[in-house]
Amino acid sequence: MGPQPQIEQLAQIYHHRGNILFPLGRIEDCLSAHRQALKFATETNSPLLEVCALSGLGDAYYQSAV
Repeated sequence: MGPQPQIEQLAQIYHHRGNILFPLGRIEDCLSAHRQALKFATETNSPLLEVCALSGLGDAYYQSAV
């Protein structure tokens, strides 16, 4: 397995981590996880992974503003 699949898996892991932290109210940790997901997603050039990370960031930023 080359580095690309590993980076994709890291993007997915951080995305799921952010999704778990969100309902727990750990918004700063959630933001951090989704930022990491976006970093890895950008490295893979995967629009799907980038959209997932950006969606998570949007939700967390919205929640932190409310």
